[in-house]
Amino acid sequence: MVEFPASPIPAAEFFERFLPRAFAAADLPDALRRLDTSFGVFLEGLGGGEWLVLLGGGKLRVEPGTRRGAAVSVVQSVADWRGAL
Repeated sequence: MVEFPASPIPAAEFFERFLPRAFAAADLPDALRRLDTSFGVFLEGLGGGEWLVLLGGGKLRVEPGTRRGAAVSVVQSVADWRGAL
């Protein structure tokens, strides 16, 4: 199991490196591993960005720089995103 970072990391590192590794290492139910969907994330402000998170074939993949093709998107400020973590 991948441990959550002890100190804040940039959003890009979280979505592009941490999240895929954590998903791959997690003990998830088969139903979740069988999902085939996508969602977008847009973080507004300094250190933010845009990502398309794709779930399919039991894997999670992240494409930076776009939300195009997402079934649904989450839009929030970088500060609110950090507060939620």
